[in-house]
Amino acid sequence: MREYLESFDPRIIGVTGSDAQIRAIAKAYKVYFKKQDGEGGAYTMDHTGVVYLMDADGRFVNALNLERPAAKVADELRRYIQ
Repeated sequence: MREYLESFDPRIIGVTGSDAQIRAIAKAYKVYFKKQDGEGGAYTMDHTGVVYLMDADGRFVNALNLERPAAKVADELRRYIQ
C-alpha cells in the first residue's frame, strides 16, 4: 500500500488491516471494493472512485464524484473554499 500511495499526493491516506477492519472502514465510508484475481497470483481491485472533501478539523463535508466534468467539480469546490 505504501509503495502504491507514493504515486499520489502525500495527503492521501490509505488504510489496511484485517479483513474485518477493512470491511468496517468500507461500510463507514459507504464504498465498494472487490479483489479481482489475475494470472500467476496477480490481482487488481475494483473500488469506488470518490474523493472525500473534509474540513480543516477532519470532518466530512461532501463526496466529489470525479465522473463529472472537471469544470463542474471545480465549481463545487469553489463553494467550499471561499
